Amino acid sequence: NVLVVCNTIAMAREIFDLLNQGICLEHRMLYHSQFILQDKKNKEDLLEGLESRDNGFVAVCTQIVEVSLDIDFDVLYTENAPIDAIIQRLGRVNRKGKIQERIPEMQFAKVVITHESDKSRKYVYKDLPRILSLTYSNLSRMANVQKGNIAEKDLKNLVDKIYTKENLGDGYFQELNDAKE
Repeated sequence: NVLVVCNTIAMAREIFDLLNQGICLEHRMLYHSQFILQDKKNKEDLLEGLESRDNGFVAVCTQIVEVSLDIDFDVLYTENAPIDAIIQRLGRVNRKGKIQERIPEMQFAKVVITHESDKSRKYVYKDLPRILSLTYSNLSRMANVQKGNIAEKDLKNLVDKIYTKENLGDGYFQELNDAKE
């Protein structure tokens, strides 16, 4: 089962449409925040029940899949995002640690992180360009050094390394303080 996470609804729709030629509708799904509540619930139920399906499945989603879903995919393709969002997305692959039971030749889930689109950099993460760049460069470097096998402790260290006052800037903390007030 393959999970594709896009930073914008437009990109998710575009990728979903590209799959139209090669994957029948029963084996793919589009999921984002603009669906009505009942449709969201149905899609979440389908995602959470994928483990019982023998056929492959491709879910093309936005950040909506980052939280509160107990889903377990074998492969993740995702646009770059801030490190905390990437960590949430990583938590959706090989979640139960049983990938070898399903796919004997795979010891670990496959994860591919692409650069974020111009639209997501301009609109979704407009205040975090440095965080995006640091996330991508640090993950790439770590993946190369560790031959793709990144442990949870490594990710925690990346969060600490990336989310510093210097990297976030004073405006970020001012915004937090304004919200707190």
